[in-house]
Amino acid sequence: MVEPQAADLAFRFVSGRPFLDLAATLGKRFSDRIERLRTRGDLSRWLVATGLWRREGAVSPSDLAAARRLREAIYGCVLAAVDGHGLPYRDLAIVNAWARRALRSPHLLPSGALAWSRPTVRHALAEVARDATRTLGNDLRSRIRKCGRADCSIFFLDDSRTGQRRWCSMASCGNRMKVARFRQRST
Repeated sequence: MVEPQAADLAFRFVSGRPFLDLAATLGKRFSDRIERLRTRGDLSRWLVATGLWRREGAVSPSDLAAARRLREAIYGCVLAAVDGHGLPYRDLAIVNAWARRALRSPHLLPSGALAWSRPTVRHALAEVARDATRTLGNDLRSRIRKCGRADCSIFFLDDSRTGQRRWCSMASCGNRMKVARFRQRST
């Protein structure tokens, strides 16, 4: 097995939705499979980068395992939705269970001031699951696309006016495909 390069381990935020970005934390699903959530620190950095968590903090080994399970359940649901199939029961059960988890709760201090419970990794993952249920459960579902590059496994929300977006990112996959077509025409 080849050790991934730093660029391969970089998080990809090109999908337009947090739940799709979580699914993209396992790269090259069809070949070398690059795990981007390798450590608890990786999950902490990903949560901060999404804006779901304010600062990097303590992530337990069970939090990391739970995030990976949620990621795979989301991927299974999205794959089925894009292929026009019913959502897999096992994956759906995982996503729904996370979406039902309690959010941060408000409470009053003795002074009468409003305070909020401290956010946890589990709160942030619940938000990701809610994003998945809200998107997969409405008309936006029909705008989810798989990147047009055969070896890319990223799904994205096509928010283009025409609904004809083909690549997860024009800067990476789209550009690579254009270069490949140009080279093919030149030979």
